[in-house]
Amino acid sequence: MAVEAENKRYRDLMFTADHVLEMEQRKKKILRDAILTERHSRDRLEDFSRAREVAFRQEIQEWQKKAKDYKLRGDHLDAKVLELEDRLER
Repeated sequence: MAVEAENKRYRDLMFTADHVLEMEQRKKKILRDAILTERHSRDRLEDFSRAREVAFRQEIQEWQKKAKDYKLRGDHLDAKVLELEDRLER
């Protein structure tokens, strides 16, 4: 009788240990999945940020080029005005 009771306690202990181990493994999986999801989201956000930065830099370069072109056109027009004024004075 004592052996049967001891065997029952041992089986209960094994069942409890298996249940606790299974619960810990579930927690680990949930945490691992959460970490992977967060890492994936962060990577996507970093990629998006890099792409926007590149786009902004290109836009800045385009605006700088346009501003330079307009300045050259303005200088060209100023030169034409001066040339025409000189012609009028002659």
